[in-house]
Amino acid sequence: MLLAESSLVEFQSDHQHWLREIERWEGCLDLWENEQTLLEREISRLQDAIQNHGSELRAHIEALKTLKAEIASSEREMIVRKGTAVDRSLAEAHSKIERNHAAQRDLHERFKRIHHTLMERLDLCED
Repeated sequence: MLLAESSLVEFQSDHQHWLREIERWEGCLDLWENEQTLLEREISRLQDAIQNHGSELRAHIEALKTLKAEIASSEREMIVRKGTAVDRSLAEAHSKIERNHAAQRDLHERFKRIHHTLMERLDLCED
């Protein structure tokens, strides 16, 4: 629009249109600002969950190493006692390993679910 063709009425019309558009934008921005606060809280919560998962995962790794060592020790003890009847101490050790193994199995399944959930959330962040 050329200056010569412009009028104050047209300018005012433009101004009103722009102000209405800005008001719509501000409405969106208010909503987005609130959502941004929620996102920041969720990211913080997710970051804590990831750190806890890592600590627990490392503890699980160490527990599995201990379990493997207990199984190997039991195997060695059985070799030493080759051909003899199972005594109380061997049976108790075996029972302890069995309980520990079952607990580690349950823990491993829990870690698998948590790990998959965390990785899915990470995928959502990449989109």
